[in-house]
Amino acid sequence: SANLASALADLQDKIKVVEPNISDVQQVLEDGNSLTEISEKHRVRRRTLLQYSSLLELLELPSLMDACVRSNLYEEALSIASFANTLKRRHTDKNIVVLRVIDQIRSRQSDLRCHLIHRLKQNITMPQCLEVLTALRRLNSIDLEGEKNIEELHDGMELKLQVDFLEARDTWLESSPRTNNTALGPGEQLLDTIERYRTR
Repeated sequence: SANLASALADLQDKIKVVEPNISDVQQVLEDGNSLTEISEKHRVRRRTLLQYSSLLELLELPSLMDACVRSNLYEEALSIASFANTLKRRHTDKNIVVLRVIDQIRSRQSDLRCHLIHRLKQNITMPQCLEVLTALRRLNSIDLEGEKNIEELHDGMELKLQVDFLEARDTWLESSPRTNNTALGPGEQLLDTIERYRTR
């Protein structure tokens, strides 16, 4: 019976130590951090972790497009720009990460347009010139996706493209070396220049 009294006293001492912790646990549970909420947070984090590689690829799209622009890989850069439109349509719930990625891709689209127009100012062959124009037209169509008044916007963009093309090629023509063949008249010199660069 002495052992029983000793064990009982020991048990009461342990209860006194644990008692303040029980009230803390009850307070935490009453504050709303129930097991279902904790379980839900865990499920969301686990799902995010499972999608880690996809998220990483999504976040790398703007820098990938930038690398494509610098390497003159226009088709790949345009594919990324087009994919941004798909992302915008699919994620209408205004996911902030996706919206930031789309904004960064739009910024790279502007860089691509400037790069293409600058390329027209250089000494490029006719097929390369047509490739650049095709890329600029495709970039315009990507910009038009999802817009209203497409007809008016398209006409304005096409006119701007024509003006940009003529200004860029004029800049190139002015900077290119001229033949000083004084035996030819001005019209013949122009025809000679056209013939020289027509098939290049």
